[in-house]
Amino acid sequence: MPAGAKPGERRGGRAKGAPNKRTIGEAYFKDQAKVQPTQEAFDSLDQKRKVIMSLISLAAEEQGKRARGEKWDAKWFRETLEAADRALNGLLPYEHRRLATLEPAMETVIKPDGSVHVTISRTDSEL
Repeated sequence: MPAGAKPGERRGGRAKGAPNKRTIGEAYFKDQAKVQPTQEAFDSLDQKRKVIMSLISLAAEEQGKRARGEKWDAKWFRETLEAADRALNGLLPYEHRRLATLEPAMETVIKPDGSVHVTISRTDSEL
Protein backbone atom coordinates (compact mmCIF):
# COMPACT_ATOMS: atom_id res chain seq x y z
CA MET A 1 0.00 0.00 0.00
CA PRO A 2 1.49 3.35 -0.99
CA ALA A 3 2.18 5.92 1.76
CA GLY A 4 1.06 9.49 1.30
CA ALA A 5 -2.03 11.55 0.96
CA LYS A 6 -5.04 10.33 -0.91
CA PRO A 7 -6.34 12.50 -3.70
CA GLY A 8 -8.06 15.58 -2.19
CA GLU A 9 -6.68 14.85 1.30
CA ARG A 10 -4.50 17.41 3.00
CA ARG A 11 -1.79 16.39 5.47
CA GLY A 12 0.58 18.72 7.35
CA GLY A 13 1.54 22.28 6.53
CA ARG A 14 -0.14 25.48 7.56
CA ALA A 15 -3.90 25.37 8.01
CA LYS A 16 -5.96 27.11 5.39
CA GLY A 17 -6.46 30.80 6.21
CA ALA A 18 -3.66 30.90 8.82
CA PRO A 19 -1.61 34.10 8.54
CA ASN A 20 1.93 33.92 7.18
CA LYS A 21 4.85 36.23 7.98
CA ARG A 22 3.80 38.80 5.44
CA THR A 23 0.20 39.18 6.63
CA ILE A 24 1.36 39.25 10.27
CA GLY A 25 3.86 42.01 9.41
CA GLU A 26 1.28 44.03 7.49
CA ALA A 27 -1.16 43.85 10.39
CA TYR A 28 1.59 44.88 12.84
CA PHE A 29 2.59 47.95 10.81
CA LYS A 30 -1.03 48.98 10.33
CA ASP A 31 -1.51 48.89 14.11
CA GLN A 32 1.72 50.85 14.66
CA ALA A 33 0.63 53.51 12.18
CA LYS A 34 -2.54 54.04 14.21
CA VAL A 35 -0.62 54.36 17.49
CA GLN A 36 2.30 56.54 16.38
CA PRO A 37 1.70 60.19 15.58
CA THR A 38 1.99 61.29 12.00
CA GLN A 39 4.56 63.84 10.86
CA GLU A 40 1.98 66.63 10.97
CA ALA A 41 0.86 65.77 14.51
CA PHE A 42 4.38 65.43 15.94
CA ASP A 43 5.56 68.54 17.75
CA SER A 44 9.17 68.34 18.92
CA LEU A 45 8.83 71.31 21.26
CA ASP A 46 5.82 69.71 22.92
CA GLN A 47 7.76 66.46 23.33
CA LYS A 48 10.66 68.36 24.87
CA ARG A 49 8.26 70.06 27.28
CA LYS A 50 6.93 66.65 28.33
CA VAL A 51 10.47 65.38 28.96
CA ILE A 52 11.24 68.46 31.05
CA MET A 53 8.04 68.04 33.07
CA SER A 54 8.86 64.39 33.76
CA LEU A 55 12.36 65.38 34.93
CA ILE A 56 10.89 68.00 37.24
CA SER A 57 8.31 65.55 38.61
CA LEU A 58 11.05 62.98 39.28
CA ALA A 59 13.01 65.61 41.21
CA ALA A 60 9.84 66.56 43.12
CA GLU A 61 9.30 62.92 44.11
CA GLU A 62 12.85 62.74 45.41
CA GLN A 63 12.35 65.99 47.32
CA GLY A 64 9.16 64.51 48.80
CA LYS A 65 11.18 61.57 50.10
CA ARG A 66 13.49 64.01 51.84
CA ALA A 67 10.55 65.89 53.37
CA ARG A 68 9.03 62.65 54.67
CA GLY A 69 12.34 61.65 56.23
CA GLU A 70 12.85 58.69 53.90
CA LYS A 71 16.15 57.76 52.30
CA TRP A 72 16.84 60.00 49.30
CA ASP A 73 19.69 60.46 46.87
CA ALA A 74 20.97 64.05 46.96
CA LYS A 75 23.35 63.52 44.02
CA TRP A 76 20.59 62.09 41.81
CA PHE A 77 18.26 64.94 42.85
CA ARG A 78 20.88 67.56 41.90
CA GLU A 79 21.70 65.85 38.58
CA THR A 80 18.00 65.60 37.67
CA LEU A 81 17.46 69.30 38.35
CA GLU A 82 20.58 70.18 36.36
CA ALA A 83 19.33 68.08 33.43
CA ALA A 84 15.96 69.85 33.59
CA ASP A 85 17.74 73.21 33.69
CA ARG A 86 19.83 72.36 30.61
CA ALA A 87 16.71 71.22 28.77
CA LEU A 88 14.84 74.40 29.73
CA ASN A 89 17.74 76.53 28.53
CA GLY A 90 17.61 74.67 25.22
CA LEU A 91 13.88 75.31 24.94
CA LEU A 92 14.06 78.97 25.92
CA PRO A 93 15.05 80.46 22.52
CA TYR A 94 12.02 78.82 20.90
CA GLU A 95 9.53 80.20 23.40
CA HIS A 96 10.84 83.70 24.15
CA ARG A 97 12.54 86.26 21.99
CA ARG A 98 16.01 87.28 23.01
CA LEU A 99 16.17 90.83 24.28
CA ALA A 100 18.78 92.82 22.42
CA THR A 101 20.36 96.09 23.31
CA LEU A 102 19.84 98.68 20.63
CA GLU A 103 22.57 101.12 19.87
CA PRO A 104 21.00 104.40 18.88
CA ALA A 105 21.82 105.41 15.34
CA MET A 106 22.61 109.03 15.99
CA GLU A 107 24.92 111.63 14.64
CA THR A 108 26.29 114.36 16.86
CA VAL A 109 27.49 117.60 15.29
CA ILE A 110 29.19 120.31 17.30
CA LYS A 111 28.78 123.65 15.55
CA PRO A 112 31.46 126.39 15.64
CA ASP A 113 29.32 128.50 17.94
CA GLY A 114 29.47 125.68 20.54
CA SER A 115 25.94 124.37 20.09
CA VAL A 116 25.38 120.63 19.74
CA HIS A 117 23.06 119.21 17.13
CA VAL A 118 21.98 115.54 17.48
CA THR A 119 20.24 113.66 14.66
CA ILE A 120 18.60 110.29 15.40
CA SER A 121 18.12 108.27 12.23
CA ARG A 122 16.31 105.24 13.66
CA THR A 123 12.58 105.06 13.05
CA ASP A 124 9.87 103.43 15.17
CA SER A 125 9.56 100.54 12.72
CA GLU A 126 13.20 99.57 13.37
CA LEU A 127 12.56 99.28 17.10
